[in-house]
Amino acid sequence: MIRKLVGHIRSKAFIALLLVIFSSVTILLSLLIKDKLSPETIRAQAQQKLKQLMPFAKVIIGPISFRPGLRLSYTIDGINIATTIKKRQHDLLQVKRVRVEVPLWSLLARKGQYKVYLVGAKVDIIAKGESNNWIHSMRGNEYSQQNGKLRPSLALTDVPHSLQTSKIDLDARDLEIAYRLPRAGLGTIKLSKLAIKKISLFTPSALEVISDNRITLPNDQIINCQTVIIGDFNLSDMIKNRELKLAGILRWSDFLPVGAKQAVKQINSNFNMAVKGDGRVSGQMKGAIFNSGSFSFDYLWGDEKLSFTKVRSEMPLFSVLNMIAVGWAPKINSQLKLASQGGIDISRDGLLVNIDSSIQPSVSIKHGGVAITSHLAAHIDSNKIKFKISSQLLDGSVESVFSLGWQEFMTGKSKTPVDVKVTASDLVIDSSSKWFFDLKRSLRGRSGGYLVAGSPMGAGIPLNIGFSIGNLLVDQRPLKVAGRLLALENRLHLSPFKVGVNRSLAQGELEVINQNSQKTQEKFNLKFKSFDLAQLKPLLPKRWSDTTGMLTGKIRGYLERSDKLKKSDYQVEADLQISEGSISRIDLGEVAKDHFSSLVTSPPEKDNLKVDAGNSTKGSFSQVDIKLKATPDLIDVKKLSYVDRKKTIKIKGQGQLHPNSTERLGQLDFILRDDEGVLLQDIGRKYTKGRGLPIRLIGFGYDLKPDLRYITMELSKMISQYHKKRK
Repeated sequence: MIRKLVGHIRSKAFIALLLVIFSSVTILLSLLIKDKLSPETIRAQAQQKLKQLMPFAKVIIGPISFRPGLRLSYTIDGINIATTIKKRQHDLLQVKRVRVEVPLWSLLARKGQYKVYLVGAKVDIIAKGESNNWIHSMRGNEYSQQNGKLRPSLALTDVPHSLQTSKIDLDARDLEIAYRLPRAGLGTIKLSKLAIKKISLFTPSALEVISDNRITLPNDQIINCQTVIIGDFNLSDMIKNRELKLAGILRWSDFLPVGAKQAVKQINSNFNMAVKGDGRVSGQMKGAIFNSGSFSFDYLWGDEKLSFTKVRSEMPLFSVLNMIAVGWAPKINSQLKLASQGGIDISRDGLLVNIDSSIQPSVSIKHGGVAITSHLAAHIDSNKIKFKISSQLLDGSVESVFSLGWQEFMTGKSKTPVDVKVTASDLVIDSSSKWFFDLKRSLRGRSGGYLVAGSPMGAGIPLNIGFSIGNLLVDQRPLKVAGRLLALENRLHLSPFKVGVNRSLAQGELEVINQNSQKTQEKFNLKFKSFDLAQLKPLLPKRWSDTTGMLTGKIRGYLERSDKLKKSDYQVEADLQISEGSISRIDLGEVAKDHFSSLVTSPPEKDNLKVDAGNSTKGSFSQVDIKLKATPDLIDVKKLSYVDRKKTIKIKGQGQLHPNSTERLGQLDFILRDDEGVLLQDIGRKYTKGRGLPIRLIGFGYDLKPDLRYITMELSKMISQYHKKRK
């Protein structure tokens, strides 16, 4: 028993002795290594190497502390590297703290695993012309070429032997990369975590990166996203084949593209990358977006150009639109996809884009009883985005093409008008259909649309719309419409426009200007050539829908309206001829009865004089001529003539009206010829035949009434002359 106890005590003592010896050796070796690798020595060597690499940089390395043990620890409290360009200092690298842990036996065996911990680092990249602050600091070093570019890779002899046979774990936290580039704008990439496991020249290494990115484009637009990269690479490929290969998983979260209203929650992708010895970088990427969406592309970075080729994507349309304008998703068919393909090149010469997109399948809707099937496509190039909408409706087709620059697309604003081209053909319109009735009611409900004082001319982006509608049938009447509409923020200009078919034509221009929020000016200049008014039947109110005739002539003028002053100013000049027509809801017989019945009071023919209000004169005519000039204070009727359908009734006159005056009397003088007595019967056949009856209308404003005294005197003269001739 005592022997066993003594043996047990001896074994414990032996173990304790071994621990003491091991600790002593460890401490002695640590102190020995400290003497050979003292903080001062490491600091001096580091500054020397960095100065060799960056001759034009100012390098400041903070205090280095050493902690001995089985795992040696070196801590550097701060590293600052900066360079001076044109007497101005630019930061390159700032590190808050670096800690390096080295196993004791790794140094003795000259191989093992090192661990590097880096906290609070910031890298600044600032481009200056064809160079940047980093290239400037490295000019003339032993690793650079004559053109100032760094060699693609260091030779194996440049790497210390202990690092060639060892592995390094890098764990970096709170890193920030800030850059300012002429064409890419400025941005910030914050790496909350950068971890590389087992960095070795001969075995694979694992990579993990977690970052928050904030990128500001040259137009001050901002892109925000979070990124996670998990992958692996092998440095031995770079040594053997002068090529570094990297493959892994890339995830974006809360990605907010330029102009978007809602961020993309997550984008998952797989990628592979190859870095050649000559500096070229190439690879492929495939991923998923919006749950059911997908994308893929190849990329190549080299020769000062970044190229994306074989770009393919297919995304749910409702997700894309909801990202651009929140709230659209419920209005879009969830089966629709936005498909794109093409390529993108980025170089010193700028951005070269060639992307074709389309919505698949075609969009089918029914609006107001009209079935519409549309195919939507887009083409994106370096300068513009062109949209094309092809629709089938009303037994015909409509194609709309409009293009706008990148700046307009990104900001929703433009200084120059966006071109829009609309062409339609073979449309068949029935004016009695419900959808057409609803359309007219909607237009009337807008109180003239743009022709309202203070109304906006355009919304955001100005438009230059060219339109052409051919082979149009409106109530089985052929019609063609063409023109150009310029819509600006405070101006609407329709010029030139043409409506008609064959020799029947109406053309002209219309301009509406909002001088301020309370004043509007309208200018118009219209010309007509044998224009069939029946073609306007579907557009006219029902009470005027039966108006017909062939219109020739011109009308021009302007109208100014002020809400503040509550008055209007206008000037209209008209010279019009209407032939073979009718004016609905106007019965010339009733007009004659109202105005001339009082004339049948003059003896001795009182019982025989009658006014006919028969149906033979209801609105129809052979010719109407109007020539006048109108202002708020004066309407100068230079010519007004009328010939009925049978050419038996002829009216010709002139005069002036004073619409706003209660002191100046207006007067219109006419000669009414009714040789057949259609209206005036015996008056026309007996007393005024061959000469006509003088008629005068007088009154204030528009309230004109027959001047019975004047008309009676003129008629009495004619009757007297008639009887004298009979004698």
